Amino acid sequence: MFVFRSRNAERVKILWWDGSGLVLYYKRLERGTFRFPSTSEAAMTIDSTQLLQLLSGSEVVARRAS
Repeated sequence: MFVFRSRNAERVKILWWDGSGLVLYYKRLERGTFRFPSTSEAAMTIDSTQLLQLLSGSEVVARRAS
């Protein structure tokens, strides 16, 4: 699964392979922005709980590797 955010963070697109083909999920917020964790990296890994927080409009906090 790959999650892409627009530059202004008002939209996200998710590409997901379901076993038989690619599925595209698209969401646009009416107000506010998607709040991704701040990082200097171009890509990062989030878990399913963080993805659900992100899609609900909550701020996602980056977790440190153990």
